[in-house]
Amino acid sequence: MADSKFMPRCLNNKRQMAYSTLGFIIPCCWTDYPNTKDYKMFFEDSLHIDKNETIDDILKTDTWQKFYHMLENSPDAAPKHCITMCSNKTNPNKDKVIL
Repeated sequence: MADSKFMPRCLNNKRQMAYSTLGFIIPCCWTDYPNTKDYKMFFEDSLHIDKNETIDDILKTDTWQKFYHMLENSPDAAPKHCITMCSNKTNPNKDKVIL
């Protein structure tokens, strides 16, 4: 995929955060996989919405800060699913708006 470029949509406001049915805020609906090593950190008990006063409280945690730092500064370390869904050549549905 030499001509494919990874562009994390959660960093450029082209993909909104999501709210999982389990009560957690996740980077986007494509990351709603609580049992995988790549995203299980977003489903820790301390990040449940009932355990926090505001969404900002959740987004300011080390978990979220480290994830966004990795996407911005070490994109090669991003989960494969993120790379697949947010690469310009690999996801034909990346520009669809889901309401």
